[in-house]
Amino acid sequence: MALPKILLIDDNKARALQFEAVISFLEYPLGFGASTDSDTFLQNVDEVMAIFVGNGVDRQAAVLKNIAERFPHLPLILLVDRGTRLQIATPVQNLVNECLEW
Repeated sequence: MALPKILLIDDNKARALQFEAVISFLEYPLGFGASTDSDTFLQNVDEVMAIFVGNGVDRQAAVLKNIAERFPHLPLILLVDRGTRLQIATPVQNLVNECLEW
């Protein structure tokens, strides 16, 4: 039986490569796309376990809102850079299930 897929939408290539290494080590299939391709990328979410979005993607609030509205049954996790003193706006926090430092 195949493991469910994890999706990542991120414009930060270094963070995406790190994330891919960890997910691949855990043997989960990973779908990856940039925020500019998110609409196309999200056409096929069959057998998806969760959607991760990297902080700072282009049109971040719009991307998160689109995902939250289209896939309310899937966990939506925002990846933020570890150690930054970044404050996530309340409307953005309300769209995601979790903010995870990476």
